[in-house]
Amino acid sequence: WYRNDYSTYFTTTSVVINNIFSTGVYYVIISIEEWPEIEVQSNSINTSYYELISPVLFGVTNYELHCIGEDITIDLSDEGYNYYWYAHEGYTYNDTDLVEGITTSYSFTFEDAIRITVVGEFQGCQTSSTLVLNSYADQSIYVSPSNFNQQYLCTDSVANLYLSDFTASNYTDFQWLNKNGSIWEEITGATTNIYAAADSGYYKLRATSIDCPSVIIESNEYHVKHYSERSLNLYVDQTEMCLGDSATLNIYSTSWTAIQWHKGDIQMGSSGYELFYVPISGAGNLASQKVYEFNTYIVKAKHNSCPNGLKISSNPKQVKPSLNPEVIFDLDVESYELALWDSAIFYLSCQGADVNLSVEDIYDTYQWYDQIYAGLDDYAIPGDPISGANSASLNVNVNAQWLTAEVSLDGCIGYTDPILLDSWFFADPVVASYNNNIICDDDSALVNLAFQGPWIEYYWLHIYNGVIDTVPNSNNDSIWVTEPGEYIIFAYPEQCPTALSTSGQGPYMDYLEAIILEATDVDGTEFFYASPWQGFFDYQWFIDGEPYENPAEVPYVILKEGLPAGEITVEITSLPDGCTDLSDAVIWDPSVGISELYSLDLNIYPNPSQGMISISGIESSEIASLVFYNTQGQKMKELNVIENMQGIDISDFPKGIYVLRIFDIHGNMYAESINKL
Repeated sequence: WYRNDYSTYFTTTSVVINNIFSTGVYYVIISIEEWPEIEVQSNSINTSYYELISPVLFGVTNYELHCIGEDITIDLSDEGYNYYWYAHEGYTYNDTDLVEGITTSYSFTFEDAIRITVVGEFQGCQTSSTLVLNSYADQSIYVSPSNFNQQYLCTDSVANLYLSDFTASNYTDFQWLNKNGSIWEEITGATTNIYAAADSGYYKLRATSIDCPSVIIESNEYHVKHYSERSLNLYVDQTEMCLGDSATLNIYSTSWTAIQWHKGDIQMGSSGYELFYVPISGAGNLASQKVYEFNTYIVKAKHNSCPNGLKISSNPKQVKPSLNPEVIFDLDVESYELALWDSAIFYLSCQGADVNLSVEDIYDTYQWYDQIYAGLDDYAIPGDPISGANSASLNVNVNAQWLTAEVSLDGCIGYTDPILLDSWFFADPVVASYNNNIICDDDSALVNLAFQGPWIEYYWLHIYNGVIDTVPNSNNDSIWVTEPGEYIIFAYPEQCPTALSTSGQGPYMDYLEAIILEATDVDGTEFFYASPWQGFFDYQWFIDGEPYENPAEVPYVILKEGLPAGEITVEITSLPDGCTDLSDAVIWDPSVGISELYSLDLNIYPNPSQGMISISGIESSEIASLVFYNTQGQKMKELNVIENMQGIDISDFPKGIYVLRIFDIHGNMYAESINKL
């Protein structure tokens, strides 16, 4: 295709003309497939563009402000076209915005900001004009302090907030508001376009438009800040330097006084190790300060607008070594720790593991330093030189230590970021039993790790009557047990699979054995109680074999007061296992007290005990066995040969309450409780 004898580069069978710049004389040259060397030129067509006159609108001014409820009429200069009126909010419009029945005049009641677009159409061509009508209700007013130094309140100072007189001339009925939490409250008496704010907080102004009294406008929210929120900006002429060089810190302002310079110091804080700032010894009080250490620096000062206020702390600035090579090692970085000018790489490994550290081999000299880790607050660059460590690489064994390389190049000396090589610490595994440490007859009970850990391999030990056995096929974090005794786990962590950890002790599993004891409360109340009583159990009391409806609030206790005479037993059921055991009988007669079963004048002392007890009131030759139980009914110790009633050792018992059952050679049983401290 050609236009005005110039190629259009269109090679299709048709071409579209869509604007005035596309008009002109068109023709097309074609060739046929059989004779591509033969070209045929078509006839020419002269195209033109018909430009409509855009609608001219009268009655209102573009972007004029209007009140809600105002009657508006818009007319247009009629050119004889077909006209279509659209009322729309956005920049574009569609058929749903068409106002039906309007030709050359449109009257309506103003409700909100709106755009009126008139489209003129003639012989398939269109033109349009848009009129923007704004609302007084959408206007905004802006308040600010008359002096921007006042935006930070000092002692006895105020911030004079105001709406300019020029803007205020368009409004009346002023009212200042203050934000209380999330609620805006009117400030009593603050009814002009100026307000002196004496407290920090958020303020805004409400006013009524003079031209549109139904419209109430609210200003921007202005934040009057406390003096302590003022920024003190610190700058440094170079953030990197060679060892022995200096950097200059500046605040570039004459508005500050009582200047004091500080450097970083890592100390133990309320949430662990933190970066604190301590004064630089010998530093002056000028607005600039030279520093010679690789560190982080701040400055504290008072602003001249508040000479009686507290000092403001600046932003921190770091000064690092110009030569600051990266330490390379083929280990995963665990985390990053605080350092004086940057962050230190923190690596965890197994104790004694071999680690190779290196830096790029491009420097003139190398010297590696180390320092034993004793807390970040005892850390200082670079540490102590390692004898013979003068190359780009270093082989070390992990031993909770800081490592830093000092390098030099063309006379400039610098350091690597410090590396903290620490060893893993594994909390010992803790073993728990499922529910009551009870083994049911012909059944098993679950013993398992109480908390998940990094363990990948396990084995269990079973201890019973001093005999220690390995539990077969126990490479698991839980096992099902069928025999009484203590169960201890040994585990290997994933990170260090040769480092063995153990629970050290474990739950003692035993068969359920119900026991009846008696006691007197501090207020003199006498009662019987069942053991075990700590854990999850059901209790059913019997008198002469018949179920007894226990009135006591505690199910394992029955009060002697009001208790009928008879043979008392209790059946204890472990939950949810379902194990059940019936106690031996206690003969109860309210007129004489407990039967001969408990009639011996036994005395166990000291009680409470810290580990050694003695028994009086019965000879050792009369005793068949002594059996100790914890409050869950688990057997802790059994003595079948008693040569001396003095100094019986229970020091290996954990702190708590225990039951001692004494069986004599005549078949009688006596029970007493012991408090182990």
